[in-house]
Amino acid sequence: MVRIVLLATLPALSWAQAPPAFEVASVKFTSHGRASDGWSHSSVSIPSPGRFAAQNSSLDELVRYAYELKDYQVIGPAWLNDDSECFDIEAKEAPDSSNKQVRLMLQALLVDRFRLAVHRETRMLPVYELSFDLSSTLTHVITARNHRCSPRFNSSSD
Repeated sequence: MVRIVLLATLPALSWAQAPPAFEVASVKFTSHGRASDGWSHSSVSIPSPGRFAAQNSSLDELVRYAYELKDYQVIGPAWLNDDSECFDIEAKEAPDSSNKQVRLMLQALLVDRFRLAVHRETRMLPVYELSFDLSSTLTHVITARNHRCSPRFNSSSD
């Protein structure tokens, strides 16, 4: 009976392992801001084996990278993607770390340094269907209502 209990607890012990973490990490507020062209340039990358770097990255960008999410899948306060709340992160990991392990390390860093709490839910979002009428010679360019658009004519005489 004792053997059964010990064997049953072994898998539970393996589930309780700590997530992988960076060996060392530096997190600093960024002072880059916006460039003269009005864009805020940022990057999240693994520039070389054993190194993780994020420059001028918002928390929204870091969360999307860590959890492999699309922009529309992250919902939070406005400051999550604000220029005044951007960071430079330099971190060191084992040179043989996989991309998945680096993402798990970043998740652990976000929890540790930013006290990130994640809540996952399923939402129904609107979907648009684009269809073509191949029998028509008139193709309309559809854009947002506040943009001017004009129909394009397919002319066989051109």
